[in-house]
Amino acid sequence: MEKGDTITFQGFGVFTLWQQTQREGRNPRTGKQCIIAPRTSVKFKPGKFLLKKLNKS
Repeated sequence: MEKGDTITFQGFGVFTLWQQTQREGRNPRTGKQCIIAPRTSVKFKPGKFLLKKLNKS
């Protein structure tokens, strides 16, 4: 993932990188606003078989 590649586990799901943009945040204790810096994060998309197992009726 450090190289920007997607990781796929067949039947489980896919991990992909995405860029979060800079945004305004707030300290919940003080209420003071601050800027949250942009960063790279990971998204997970579950696979068909994992969803089928989790949602058995």
